[in-house]
Amino acid sequence: MPITVVTANGPTTRFIDANLELKVTPHVTQDGSVLLNVSATRNQIGDRVDNLGVPGIITNEAITEMIVRDGDTAVLGGIYQRQAQENKSYVPWIGQIPVLGWLFKTTTRTDSRDELLIFISPRIVNRSSALLDAG
Repeated sequence: MPITVVTANGPTTRFIDANLELKVTPHVTQDGSVLLNVSATRNQIGDRVDNLGVPGIITNEAITEMIVRDGDTAVLGGIYQRQAQENKSYVPWIGQIPVLGWLFKTTTRTDSRDELLIFISPRIVNRSSALLDAG
């Protein structure tokens, strides 16, 4: 993701990786199930900025190992994101008067939560021919 950063030499463009990445390593077991080593990573740009103006990266990661039968579906969750925000607005001068000011103020609160769910359905290719060759 390109980010414009203002330095002593003027504005420059830097590229920062903010990826959504899924790595799966499958292993077929003796009974025809699939053992999966799963690593899911979700990186996004944060609100904090360092001295050079480069924003930080928020990293969310889930690593697990699961056994799934051929053709079944497994669900991986646990990568959450929550944003809470409070905005206050008021009429200048009048909104700052004690007691009477409450009539001229508004407060808005938002709280949003997101969860990344990953559905995995492994299938063994040529399973019938593999079983015939093994037998």
